[in-house]
Amino acid sequence: MPPPSLEETLDQLYAADPEEFVALRKRLQGELRSAGLKPEAALLARARRPSTSMWAVNQLVRRRPELVDELLERSEALRNAQTSGDRDAMREAIRAHRTAVAEATDAALDVLGDRANEAFREEILSVLRAASTEPELGHELRVGRFVRADDLTPAFPEFGGFSPSARDERPRREARVDVPKSAEPTGKQDDAVRATRAAARETEIERAHEEEASAQADVDAAHRRVDELGEQLADARRELKEAKSRVRDAHAAMVRLEKQLERDT
Repeated sequence: MPPPSLEETLDQLYAADPEEFVALRKRLQGELRSAGLKPEAALLARARRPSTSMWAVNQLVRRRPELVDELLERSEALRNAQTSGDRDAMREAIRAHRTAVAEATDAALDVLGDRANEAFREEILSVLRAASTEPELGHELRVGRFVRADDLTPAFPEFGGFSPSARDERPRREARVDVPKSAEPTGKQDDAVRATRAAARETEIERAHEEEASAQADVDAAHRRVDELGEQLADARRELKEAKSRVRDAHAAMVRLEKQLERDT
């Protein structure tokens, strides 16, 4: 049986839970070296462990690839609608894209189970929007090796002949709808440009609603946490009072026994 390729090894590594990443990377390196693939083993050592939220995105690609396909198809349809000048088509494309993003986000959160929270949701949303806006990132999404939401450079460097090539650092990307920056439109392009701007405003409004909902969720979570801490504090005070009472009782019992011992002797 031939040894696994570097790509196969990387897929196995990025399918693992982040807590297992370092140990698995070390084991896979050893297997590659044992198979005489020392250059590949050296390259594997450069693979970076994903954050929890990005691990969820990577698993979404592996477990629900149809949702990723739908997201990227809807993204392409939205880009096409932007240039068509058809306002109704654009609005429908925006709604379909929004639904695809939401479904993919929910599926990624399902991967996390009890670990899911609003912070992870925001990171997943940010990356899926970026991947749906930029075709290059869409390709990287399909590979399933994202590492951090604020650094969408590849988790593993490109290589050719086992010589990694340099990649320019890319700043964090936010999903966006491109709007013409020229002055107020005139002539035949009026309707198309106005439709694009209207769609962009709708997208920004929707994003603002999502941000408001996320912030409110954080406020609600903070209130719940305060309530929980208040209950824990009350419980701790009761336990402290009971412990002090036990100390007094134990001390009194010790004094009685010492007096009894003195009388007996």
